[in-house]
Amino acid sequence: MSDVAGIDHDPSAITPVPNDLLIDHSEYYDDIAEVGIPEEQAHQILDTLWNIMRMFVELGYSADVGGAV
Repeated sequence: MSDVAGIDHDPSAITPVPNDLLIDHSEYYDDIAEVGIPEEQAHQILDTLWNIMRMFVELGYSADVGGAV
């Protein structure tokens, strides 16, 4: 495991993504196509952004808010 900024990264700790939470690239490709990057790179960017947003949602659902009702 590597240590970046005091955070241990364990690849086995990554939760698999259910199929219904995967991105449909064709739905968002037009939004990024005008940048003029290759389609494969656009898919990688969309995947990265999608995963960041998904993780924020997961963090929000799993955050302990100190016993708030």
